[in-house]
Amino acid sequence: MTPTYRDQAYPVIAIAWGRTIQLGVLTNYEATKNGNADPQLELDGFYICDGTTIDQCFFLSESLLFIIVNKKEVRILYTQNFTPGIFEPDYIA
Repeated sequence: MTPTYRDQAYPVIAIAWGRTIQLGVLTNYEATKNGNADPQLELDGFYICDGTTIDQCFFLSESLLFIIVNKKEVRILYTQNFTPGIFEPDYIA
């Protein structure tokens, strides 16, 4: 689940680079599973790590991300608490 998509579980991808994680949601999974539509990925929710680089990112379970920062620090993130929307490079954290 993401900040906007809270009504049910959707397939989600977490894309991490630098200090940022952006979530992508496959919003029409049922239609694509049945072959009735092409996949539609919407970006919804981002997280900016405070001053440190994200080295690795893994899903632990639905809505829980496990990240490693600075090659030694572990953080657990709840995806529904991410900032809603799409990350913009000029965003001030």
